[in-house]
Amino acid sequence: MFVEERHQLIISTLEKEGKIKVKDLSDRFNLTEDAIRKDLAILEKKGLLKRVYGGAVKTRNEFLFLNLEDRKKILTKEKQKIAEKAFSMIKENSTIFLDISTINIEICKMIIEAKLKVIIITNMIEILLKFLEADTDVEVIFIGGKLDNKNKEGFVGSYSIEQIKNFKYDIAFLGATGINMEEGTISTYFLDDAICKKEIIRNSKKKYVLIESQKLNIDGRVNFTTIKEIDSIITEKTKN
Repeated sequence: MFVEERHQLIISTLEKEGKIKVKDLSDRFNLTEDAIRKDLAILEKKGLLKRVYGGAVKTRNEFLFLNLEDRKKILTKEKQKIAEKAFSMIKENSTIFLDISTINIEICKMIIEAKLKVIIITNMIEILLKFLEADTDVEVIFIGGKLDNKNKEGFVGSYSIEQIKNFKYDIAFLGATGINMEEGTISTYFLDDAICKKEIIRNSKKKYVLIESQKLNIDGRVNFTTIKEIDSIITEKTKN
């Protein structure tokens, strides 16, 4: 087997499993552990993995901030699938929090189309506008506060948190920048957004993080919860 071919198989295994062990690779390729360590060192220099004691893990990427209009144009099929799965969990007459997320915009459209009778609470401006434009009996409660000056997608900050505390939510759908499966942390880009998400989680019976699977290898700037603290992560690959 050529070295390049072996390296490709190592990366392919890492993508599937998230981490690899030197001993396992040594047995698989019938090479010494020192030879495998040299392979991993070469791949690390190329930025394709990160060496750890006894093996290697996938490299993690920092989130590249995009504005709302740009985010709405990417991974649209994946977002649609995630929204459909989330929508299937909604029961009539329930109280739902939709926070700042392009996937939540898709859920909002589905609720309007289905004429579902629910109470929607949101701090995202575009979700509010969708309901204002629609002929629907959905009861909408909007969370105000400090306008997010960076992207102007919604309201965050201490005043928003005080309003969020006033309600109890049957279910909350939360967007995220990234998830670190090794550490078990879930992150977003802005501190104020993270603080609001924490409060939403604290006041919700069921809480779900909606995220495209490719973000399982991305880190945001601020952790707002852990995998253990939510009910489930919903991606386009999650089974119903």
